[in-house]
Amino acid sequence: MLDVVRSGEPVVITDRGTPMARLEAVADLLGTDPRLVRLERAGPLRRGTGGVVGVLGRLGPPPALSEGGDRGAVEVVLEERRTGR
Repeated sequence: MLDVVRSGEPVVITDRGTPMARLEAVADLLGTDPRLVRLERAGPLRRGTGGVVGVLGRLGPPPALSEGGDRGAVEVVLEERRTGR
């Protein structure tokens, strides 16, 4: 049973066909919401590997702030479209 749990699958222990207990890996549940772990194992959830901060850090500040101009929002959007940003 431990090999099955190590592979990431929970084990349901039954008594004559009646579920009595559920055996799960503790390491997967530490620091993580158990519901997220179950959804990820079942398939409908896939957690991301990066964070929002990492994505924003790569993009840098918006053009209006980095260039220090007094451009309006429409001008900023048009400039972003032209540069493909």
